[in-house]
Parts: sequence; structure tokens; C-alpha cells
Amino acid sequence: MAEVDNHAEAARHSAWPAATRWSLVVRARGPDSLEASRALDELCRIYWKPLYVFARHRGHGHEDAQDVTQGFIVSLLKDQEFDRAQPGNGSFRAFLLARMKNFLANDWDRRNADKRGGGRLHIPLDPFPAEGDFGPSVSDPALSPDEAYDHSFAHTLLDQVLVKLQAEYVDAGKGRIFDALKICLTDIDDAAPYAELGARLGMTERNVNITVHRMRERYEKLIRSDVAETLTDPRQAKEELRSLLAALRRLKR
Repeated sequence: MAEVDNHAEAARHSAWPAATRWSLVVRARGPDSLEASRALDELCRIYWKPLYVFARHRGHGHEDAQDVTQGFIVSLLKDQEFDRAQPGNGSFRAFLLARMKNFLANDWDRRNADKRGGGRLHIPLDPFPAEGDFGPSVSDPALSPDEAYDHSFAHTLLDQVLVKLQAEYVDAGKGRIFDALKICLTDIDDAAPYAELGARLGMTERNVNITVHRMRERYEKLIRSDVAETLTDPRQAKEELRSLLAALRRLKR
């Protein structure tokens, strides 16, 4: 039981928080305060990965891509660029990418030189994954920088949703069931037959089938909810989800 509790606690403190909301933008635009600082930290942790992947595909080396990403997030907040992130401006994914491109085109050389001189806000990146943990989107030459960004953004969102779903199952005392059946959500082709999974869990094949069906329904509902939270108009959720799924399929061709 202690092992399950530890697993749940680790999920809740994952480097990829469950919240991906435009409200973070509003909070981060506020005056220097504990709330704004927390918003900055959360935005950094959520979006560091796809922004880093984009920088790598634009030709920056590993360390330089880290500097680019950190410099961009800091400048975005310090320069109050989030004032442009208003209702009606579409998806946060598209907004963030457009601002990153502008940063690289106009600001990076100057800001990078200033950074070496000190006096800049620093966000430690130690909790983030090593290069080898980013998956194929960081190095696949078949992807354009925009495609790599979208692919990594989609994976980041799915990671957040999976953490949220895991926390729900652990809270309900079903952490062991989630651990055994989560492969049926993410790697269906590699999942064991339901009869075999049932034998491991002390469940019938039929009960496994029902449980997986309910788990998938909840997983899909959470995905739709999280996608909607990245939009200023939730009615755009279907189109945004379609775009993200297309981004994931690009590496499966």
C-alpha cells in the first residue's frame, strides 16, 4: 500500500503539471508576487519540452537550445508579451509558437549576449529530461521545426492527461489496476491479451474488458477537457484535437 501511495505522490508532483490553462497566462502577467512566480514556474515546466524541441530543429545545439528556451519564457513574461494573449486569439499552442519564432528572429542574439553578463532572471532546468528522453520528435529529420513542435506539444498534453488519470485511479484505491492496464491506452499493440491481464489482477477477462473501456472513455474525456483549456474559444476544441492527433501520426508514417 505504501508503494501505491508513493506512486500517486510522484504522479502529483510530476514535472508535467495537469493544468494547462489560459488562466496561467493572466496570472503570469500580474505584478511581481508569489502567484506570478508560481505561474511562471508552471508555464516553464509545461511548455519547456515542445519549445526546446522546436529550437533543436531550428539548428541549436543541446545547451544553446536550453538557453534559447529559458530566455524566451523569461522574456515573454518580463516584456509583457502575454498582453497579446487575449480571448479570440486562438490556441495557446499557436500563440506560443508564433512568439517563439519572433523571439528567435529578432531578439535572441542580443538577449543571449546580455545573458552572459548577468542580471537576468534564471529558471533552473535541472528537473527536465535529458536529451535522450525527448523521444523521436527531437531528432527525426523528416519533421520540420513546426511539425516537431506540434508533435512534442501533443505528447506533453497526453503525458499530463495520463498523470491526471493515474491520480484519479490511485485516489480510488485502484493504482495497481491502472499500472497494469495503462498500456491499453498508450501502446495498444503491445498490450497483453485481456485474459492474461485478468490473471495478473485476479479479474475475469470480461471485467478487464469493461475496465479498459471505462478507462478509455475517461482518458478521452480528459484529453478533450485539457485541449479545450488551451483555447480561448472551447468550440475550437475539435479542430485543435484533430491537429494534435495529426501531429502524432506524422512519426507513424
